[in-house]
Amino acid sequence: MINYYKPKYKDIHYVKITFMYEDYSGYIVVPYGNFNGSNHDKGLSVLKFFTNFSASFFNNTIIINNECSFDSNNDVYAITLKNRFGDLRHFKSLSLTELTNLITGIEIIACK
Repeated sequence: MINYYKPKYKDIHYVKITFMYEDYSGYIVVPYGNFNGSNHDKGLSVLKFFTNFSASFFNNTIIINNECSFDSNNDVYAITLKNRFGDLRHFKSLSLTELTNLITGIEIIACK
């Protein structure tokens, strides 16, 4: 959870996207900010950007932290989720719809 939030004009937001299936979970962290012409967005405006996923989003986005071995290749996705016991659940050949159905959280975790 973010402890302090006071974005400035050219700050970059770091957004955590959490995936979950049963008790398996994982996440990626992606940047959002002045490099894509969206330097005025704050709070909910940032989060709304992440609710309209497209194939180009996942194929062209820079991933800062890839805790779940997320991979995209020609609109086919793979992800590995882990449960609290360390067991892994691999998902291969997911469609965009199948992938977005695994998203359970979108959260701003930093703004710098």
